[in-house]
Formats: sequence, C-alpha cells, structure tokens
Amino acid sequence: MRRRKVPAAVDTLRSGPPELRRAVVALSLTQLVSWGVLYYAFAVVAPAMAREPGWSITTVGAAFSLGVLVSGLSAPAVATLLGRFGPRAVMTAGAVLTIVATTLWASAPSLLMLYLAWALIGAAMAATLYEPAIVVLTLLDSVRMRRAIAYVTVAGGLASTVFVPLTSALVAAFGWRVAVAVLGGGGAVITGMLYVWCLPQRVGEQTSKPSSQPTTSTRRLRLPYMLEQASGVAVTALVVTMLIARGVDPYVAGLVLAASGVGKVVGRLLISGRVGRASPEMLASVAAVSQALAVTAMLVTASAPWLLIAGFASGAAAGTVSVLRPVILSGYVPLHAFASASARMQMWTTFARAAGPLVVAGTASYAGWVWAWTVVAGGLVAAAVAYAALKSIYGCRA
Repeated sequence: MRRRKVPAAVDTLRSGPPELRRAVVALSLTQLVSWGVLYYAFAVVAPAMAREPGWSITTVGAAFSLGVLVSGLSAPAVATLLGRFGPRAVMTAGAVLTIVATTLWASAPSLLMLYLAWALIGAAMAATLYEPAIVVLTLLDSVRMRRAIAYVTVAGGLASTVFVPLTSALVAAFGWRVAVAVLGGGGAVITGMLYVWCLPQRVGEQTSKPSSQPTTSTRRLRLPYMLEQASGVAVTALVVTMLIARGVDPYVAGLVLAASGVGKVVGRLLISGRVGRASPEMLASVAAVSQALAVTAMLVTASAPWLLIAGFASGAAAGTVSVLRPVILSGYVPLHAFASASARMQMWTTFARAAGPLVVAGTASYAGWVWAWTVVAGGLVAAAVAYAALKSIYGCRA
C-alpha cells in the first residue's frame, strides 16, 4: 500500500478557518503549560522525591512510567469521547483531572498513593497533551495540519525552557511538594479556561470508535515509533539525574534540559518551512541519528557549554520527529479514521514510552550510567534505520 499524498501546507493559517486560528492560539498556550506541569516538572523534582524515606530513583521513575502507560491505554477512550462530546468538553475535563491528580502527587505519603496519583496524571495526559490536540487540528483543516501542528508543538517545546527553571526555583524555595501543588493547580486553571473559551464544541467528521483492524501500512510504523519514543522519553525523564550522578552541577543539569526545549522549538520551526517538504520518513531517520549523536556527546564531556549544545541538539532532533510522526501517519490512513488510527498507534508506543525510563534507570542501577545511556543511543540508531526502511518500502513522499 502506497502512502496517500498529503497536500503541502503552503498557505498561512491566516487564510484558514477562524476556528483553526483560535484553536492554534489556545492549544499553543495549553500545550506549553500542560507539558511543563505534567511532564517536565517530574525530571526536576525526581531527585528530591528520591530522597524521601523508602523511595529511590527507580521506584520514583516507576511512577512516571505508570503515568505514561495509563496515558497510552486511555487513548482509545479519549478518541471515542472526542467523537462523542467534542474537544471542548474532553480537554476541559482533563484540566479538572489535572488538579485532582497533582494534588494527590504533592501530598502522597507513600509510594502507593504516588502511583495512584500518577495513574490519574496519565489519564489527564491522554486528554490534554499532543494526541488530542493534533486530532483537533487535523480535523479542522487537513491541508494546513503540518503548519498548525508545528506551531502548537513549538509552544510545547518551550515548556521545558519555561518550566524547568520555574520548577527548580519553586523546589529550592518551598520544596518539591509545594512546587507540584502550585504548578498543578495554577496550570490547570489556566488551561481549563482556554479550553472553554477557544475550542470548538465539535470538529469535522471522524470515527468515534477505534477500529481493531490496523492496516499493514500502519503496522509497519510501530517499530520506528516505539524505538524513538522509548529512547526520547528516557532522555527527558532521566537526563538531569544522569548528569548529576556524573558530577555535573544540578543547576547546569537543569539548564541542559531547558536547552533541549529551545532545540525543540528550532527543530519544529525548521519543519514548518522548506525543510519540511522533504520525505517525512527520511527526515525522521536523520533526526533520530542526530539525537543519538547528541546523547552520546553527553557521556564524553562534563563541560557546561558542550553539554548545553548537546542538549540543544537532542531537543532539535526530538522536536523535528514530534511533528513528523502525525504527518507520516496521516499519509497512511483516510482522514475520517485519523483519530482512531492515532489512538491505536499511541497504545503501542505507550508500552515503549513506559518501558524506556524503567529500562534505562534499571540499567544505570546495575551497570552504571555509561551503559544506560548507550542503550538510549542504540535505540535511537535502530529507530533511524527503521524510519529509513519505511522510505525504501513505500518509495513516496508527502
């Protein structure tokens, strides 16, 4: 089966429907806040959480992995709810759930309560992060989807740049529990209001019930998606911990993660321009190799400037692929089935995203961070090979 040719998004969003423009603005702001609160804040507070009695970096990392797992398993339900109730109701409910979940996280007296909190955070992720936002943008205007997704994910890429130093400052001043409570409550109020004011009640025609029969084409996408996301999530969740363990100043380690956010913005901006007109499969392959080189560089230097460059390069590569994944998928399924196909793909990649931090953290515990980071680099190289193979199999470009 050959890829369906996707029209190039050559027009500006200004010429698109007003619903699309409002959605792009609102989702850009909400992705910035939601990724900062539900995702990047964890990397900053994890070392402090691991110092709680009876907790360790492995058990704390397991909470994050549980959240990622629940997020993916919730994807089909969220796709169904989007078709039945529309994005405004579903994403607003996700914001409300964020308040409940982060309050439990901040007050968790035990690992059991921590895991319960992160299970709820996973459900909130499924209802508020990129996947539902991308479905909304795609169904509002499939012609301009690449540019709209790039703009929204640029804002999401800034989340680490904004929220890593903000979270670090709150943790230093008040402790990790207060930091989580403040970020969760404040962030959810902001995003909830934007969902209510700016998102449409309904979007275009879509399949509300995910099909259980994926095509051969979409099955071939699983391997590169799973390898790349497992490695990328492990880098984001554990890079600060890895660098601190290697003797890097915690402030510098946080700046490396923040630099990756700047890199994601640059990568996504490049994809929205002329670079993005090349084969998305080949671009994804080049990006995965580039990220493998960047994370390897983090092992061979302790110099702050070089670490910041490596963090920037890693983020740029990851940001590029985050835009390309839905673009590649949209070329293999009809538009009305995009939500259900995206939900199925998210279910598969979730297992890899949940396993990534666990495997890398476990490797670090038993063999050290050099071997752990080697596993990350190897996963990215394998993803690059798999993306390149897609190009050779289908021999077609968007």
